[in-house]
Amino acid sequence: MNGKVVLSALASVAMFVNAHAGEQSGFYAGAGAGVMSDRASDFDADAVGIKLFGGYSFNQYFAAEGEYIYAGTLTDTFDDLKVKVDSEGFVVAALGKIPFGDAFSLFAKLGYTFYDEKVTASRESLRFSRNNSDDDLLYGVGAELRLGRKFQLRAEYELVDVSQADFNLLSASAVFRF
Repeated sequence: MNGKVVLSALASVAMFVNAHAGEQSGFYAGAGAGVMSDRASDFDADAVGIKLFGGYSFNQYFAAEGEYIYAGTLTDTFDDLKVKVDSEGFVVAALGKIPFGDAFSLFAKLGYTFYDEKVTASRESLRFSRNNSDDDLLYGVGAELRLGRKFQLRAEYELVDVSQADFNLLSASAVFRF
């Protein structure tokens, strides 16, 4: 009996999603949060980061997007040296999408990120700080689930091609269409 109730609920959700998810083009905005990871030779840290983004879907296959990412404070300690990295950046990207019906699509993202970071190293009473600004390629993959004409959920993995480090973001976002 419980199986019939679960199947009925899933069928109802699927009908709602398919009936309200026909919108393919237009402006959108979203917000998300996720785990930022930064890996370098001796540095290995994770933090919670946030992102705000907006874009335009030209059709069901292609979109252009701008994004702000705050990577949080990444902290690691090795050999009594405490290192903190605070970073944020802006991204300009193109998304190529593969739709699977009206409600679900997979996408690949290719873009460029412009970021600022502050690296602080301290040991006992000694402290050193350095600011850095740079720009690098960004790659990503993800999936979108449309839950109506105006609302989507998105899961995504993004990787910034930083020299001498691995910087990535695994996030979940809500997207609102206009």
